[in-house]
Amino acid sequence: MEQGTLQPDFGRVATNFREAAVQLERCANLPAVDGGTRMMERMDMIMEQLVSLRQTVQQGFAEAGQRMDALDQKVTEMGQSMLALDRKVTVSNKNFTARLQNSIVVHESVDLAPLHSVVTGELMRGFPSNLQELDALTAREVDALLIQLGEPARGRPDARKRQLESALGVRTRALLTSAAGLRYHWAFIVGPKNETSGSRGQLSRVKDSLSFAGNPPTPQSVWQYEDREIPMAPTTRLLVRILVGKVKSKRRLESIFKTTPVRPDVYGWNCVEWVKEALESAGQDDRALGTAVTDWQSVRDTAMWYIECKHEAGRFGEYYDPTRASTWDMLEGKELIP
Repeated sequence: MEQGTLQPDFGRVATNFREAAVQLERCANLPAVDGGTRMMERMDMIMEQLVSLRQTVQQGFAEAGQRMDALDQKVTEMGQSMLALDRKVTVSNKNFTARLQNSIVVHESVDLAPLHSVVTGELMRGFPSNLQELDALTAREVDALLIQLGEPARGRPDARKRQLESALGVRTRALLTSAAGLRYHWAFIVGPKNETSGSRGQLSRVKDSLSFAGNPPTPQSVWQYEDREIPMAPTTRLLVRILVGKVKSKRRLESIFKTTPVRPDVYGWNCVEWVKEALESAGQDDRALGTAVTDWQSVRDTAMWYIECKHEAGRFGEYYDPTRASTWDMLEGKELIP
């Protein structure tokens, strides 16, 4: 009998496949496979940490950059402050020297030393070149100059003007009437236009003399007006002459002098005050004087400046010319007799 062909056992095959599938499912429990999963999870965590670290580092660099920018700004500001301080020191030194020069200026034609602005370090804008321009400044111009000097502009206009004069170093002329001016006797002399050796003039002044009054008698100073003819030749008491104007009417001028009051009851009144009042009265009478300078401050400052110049030059020493009196012409702004 011929042997039959062997046939597959599908049932057995199916059973074996099921067993193989079960075993393959159990492969997931192997250590290597489970470790790989955990390793992937750890790698993901590491990547997240690296990303976070990168962000932290970037933020740190950004903050460090901001701090560096702030530090650079502070260094820049410090440099600017040092430059400003250096400018202020330089300006202060320059202004100190200028104020010293201005402290001896008393004549309106003498130039003032310019000061520098503490704001810009440059020469001040609108700075007056002399005392005449200083006196002519408006209140607004005074305030502008005070601001450039870093001075507070407060008070009345006249107070601010005095404040500016002090800030510029102009001090000498403020002391003239209260101190230096009282060292000398002041008077008017009316003389001819062209002098000769025999010329004569008219002296008008107030003088004080000592008298005794009361019981018991006590000495007191008495002021009196004096008007007399004198030779135009200098005397030992005549130091300098200041030509202030041309006489239009000698009679009217003498009348003004005679009617200018003597004020012995006013404390501190003296010959300087009398000359000031008489000159101002003459300036208000257009029939007494022709061309003239009647501004008392200008006349006073010029007289004090001129006499101090003569002192410095030794004009009143042993070798001076006693036959001529030093004379300054305010109308022409020049010296007539040295």
